[in-house]
Amino acid sequence: MTGGGERASASAPESSQHVAPLPSGVALQLAHAVVRHAADLSDARIVVVKGLAAARIGMREAWRGADVDVMAEPTRFDALIGALNGMGWHARPADDDELAFPPHSLSLTHPHWPCDLDVHFRFPGFERPDADVFEALWAHRVEAEVADGRVWVTDEIDTVLTLALHDLRNPRVSRHRADLVALSRHVAPIEPRALIERAEELGALACARPFLEPLLTTGLAEGVQWREPSREWRLRLLDPLARRFVLLFDGTYRRHGVSLRRLFAPPRTTIVKDGLPQASLDTTALVRGYARRWVRGIRHAPAALWSAMRFVSQAGR
Repeated sequence: MTGGGERASASAPESSQHVAPLPSGVALQLAHAVVRHAADLSDARIVVVKGLAAARIGMREAWRGADVDVMAEPTRFDALIGALNGMGWHARPADDDELAFPPHSLSLTHPHWPCDLDVHFRFPGFERPDADVFEALWAHRVEAEVADGRVWVTDEIDTVLTLALHDLRNPRVSRHRADLVALSRHVAPIEPRALIERAEELGALACARPFLEPLLTTGLAEGVQWREPSREWRLRLLDPLARRFVLLFDGTYRRHGVSLRRLFAPPRTTIVKDGLPQASLDTTALVRGYARRWVRGIRHAPAALWSAMRFVSQAGR
């Protein structure tokens, strides 16, 4: 009796054990080490973009955010993803809106980690061939300390350009507009010609023009051949609802088997991305999430429809 009681008592703590969630800041540091290790295993070169690179130049607070962004060597992308899959990281379901664009990255999630890994093989706004862009970023990489070692990150000018492109493609979000103002102040000591020349090398002149042009003197601006941004970039700048109308008009949804019902009642993963906490995915909360989207959609539908029709009309010229 006593022995059995002791065994039961000894096993009780084991059955009640649980995995404590990692604090977000700690997870972000360790996630850099994870992706660096996966890159070593898969013989892939990677460069960290945005988060840690932005913190290094004082444009973001260190170890805050929801994901780790890295640019991977395009020819080793699949091998890197395979290594991360082997560590328990798997692709987050994509939103139907992403059908509008050529793939540029894969977001990976892990059940025991509070952050994602966003692995890029291209970065929207850099419109040179993918391999050329990676080699250009790699050639200018710098070291940064993280967790138990170091990782490669983009240098200051490349970081400025990636941040500017990221903010420019979210023009309706006040935080991104404020970030662009702060970024403009940050680059004041940098020779504008250096930014222009680097943007040209990366194929970012057209897309980054709204950020770059105000930094230039009249004489320098007149000598820049800005060109036109790609259809993909112009589509990214549309309001999300207008973008959905474009995809309806051009048959993209039909070709990918996306039904109208799914547009009005998207999967749960879309509602989570839309701001509903994962923990509150009960039926009532989910209905509220759908209702918020429907109300916004009805309110903005006329303007969005007009924007979509104008976009399609201009694209056809």
